Amino acid sequence: GTAGTVDTLPPLTAGANSDGKAINNNGLVAGFSYDNAVYFRRAMLWSRGGTGGWTALQLPALGPGDSEALAINARGAMAGYSSIARTGIRAVLWRLR
Repeated sequence: GTAGTVDTLPPLTAGANSDGKAINNNGLVAGFSYDNAVYFRRAMLWSRGGTGGWTALQLPALGPGDSEALAINARGAMAGYSSIARTGIRAVLWRLR
């Protein structure tokens, strides 16, 4: 038999790859999805919608380039990184409001 079900996290843009990096006990998933228009990773948060589907939220970035959410705690705070320019990155903490 199977161990459970498989859900697909919706990507930022149609046909893009997405990657869930961490999940908390409330079912929030942190990770990234590619933005196919500019070929960058974008930090994302996925949550269950009212109808059981997933809702995708792009997290704010410090500048152009890649960003990823790599961990999430019980309150929904996410740790990761964001590019500040094409050659620099900074550690970031995103918090839900």
